[in-house]
Amino acid sequence: MAPSRNTLLRLLVAFAATFGIGYLPYMLSPLVIGALVGKLGLDEAQAGRIATAELLMFAFSQILLAPYIARLSRKNLAGLGGGIALLGHLLAAASGSYLAVLGSRLIAGLGEGIAVAAGLALIASAAAPQRMFAGAFTLGQLQAAGFLTLLPDAVQRWGHSGGYGLLALWATLMVVLILVLPGDEAAAPPESGPVRPARLRVFLAPSVLTMALVGASDGAIWTFTERIAESIGMDAQTTGVVLSVALVAGVVGSALSGVVGQRLGTTTPIVTGMLVWAACCYSITHASGSASYASAQIVYLFSFAFVVPFLYGLNGEIDPTGRTMVAASGCYLIGMALAPGASGSVIVASGFATLGWIVFVTLVVATILFSNVAWRRDTLPTQSR
Repeated sequence: MAPSRNTLLRLLVAFAATFGIGYLPYMLSPLVIGALVGKLGLDEAQAGRIATAELLMFAFSQILLAPYIARLSRKNLAGLGGGIALLGHLLAAASGSYLAVLGSRLIAGLGEGIAVAAGLALIASAAAPQRMFAGAFTLGQLQAAGFLTLLPDAVQRWGHSGGYGLLALWATLMVVLILVLPGDEAAAPPESGPVRPARLRVFLAPSVLTMALVGASDGAIWTFTERIAESIGMDAQTTGVVLSVALVAGVVGSALSGVVGQRLGTTTPIVTGMLVWAACCYSITHASGSASYASAQIVYLFSFAFVVPFLYGLNGEIDPTGRTMVAASGCYLIGMALAPGASGSVIVASGFATLGWIVFVTLVVATILFSNVAWRRDTLPTQSR
C-alpha cells in the first residue's frame, strides 16, 4: 500500500530534523576533522577532543529531553534545535583557534541534539518506526553522499571554515523546510505500546546501554576514516570519492532495511549486520592499500546502514512516545562522543591496527548483548507485549 500524504510529510520533517540538522555534521566529520588537523594545525588528539565535546553535548541534550519529549511540540522543537545548530556552524566557520572552535561546536551540538530528539519522537510515534527510520536514514545517506562530493574542494580551499560554512547553509534550508511543511505539531502520543509498562524495564536498560557500545565503535572508526586513508597514501579527493561510493552503498543498505522490515524478525538482521560491520572495522584499520580500504569501507557503510534502523526501530516499537528511542540515541552518542578522544590517543600511542582490534571486540560484545534483547522481543508472547 502506498504511503499516505501525512506519512510522507512526517518522513520529510523527521529527515530534516534527524539527519539534515542532527547527524549530518557527524557524517561529514572525517573530512572536517582532517581540515582541523591539516589546515588549522591541530593534532589528532585535539581534533578528537573537539569532536568529543560536540558529541557529548549532542548526547546530553537528548538524554535531558527524553523524559519530557511526550509533552513537547516536535515540529517547533526541531526548528529551535536547527536555529541553535546554525549559530554554532557560523561561529565555527569564523573561528581560528582551538578554543574558539571547541566552544562553537558545543553550541552546535546542543542544537543538533534538540533537533534529533524531535525527529526521533516523530519517528517513534509512526505506525512502523523501523521503516520510518529506514526511510529517513536513506534520505540522510543520499544527502551525505552528495555533500562528500562537494566538501573536499571546500575544505581544500577554505579549510574548516568551508566545511562549517556548508553545514550552516544546509541547516538554514532544513529549518525552512521544517517550518513551512504542514505537519503534525502535536506532542507525542500518550504512553502505550507493544510492551506493557511493567515489562518495559526488561528491555530498556540493556537495549539503551548497548547502544553506547555501538556508538563507541562507530565513532572510533568513522571520525578518523580520512586519517586512516591518508596513512596508506590516499589523498583527500580520492578519499572523498571512496566515501561517496560507500555512502551510496549505505543508501542501498538502509533502503533494503526498509524493504525487509520485520519479515526476518529483529534478531537475524541485527546479528548478521553487526558481525559484518565488526569485520569491516577490522579490515579498514588493517588495509594495506586503496583497494582493500575502499572495499572494506563500502561494505562497512552498507552493513551499518542496514542494521541501524533495526536498532532504533526496536526502541520505537517498545515505546511510541519516543522517550526510549531518544534515550537510546543519547547513549549511542555518548559512546560516539567518548570514542574520538580515546581513539585519537590509541592512534598516537599504538597505531590504527590496535584501534581496529579494540573496535572489533567491542562490536562482537554489543552483538551478543543486543541479539539477546532482540530475541526476547521477538519471542515474547503477544499478551505480554
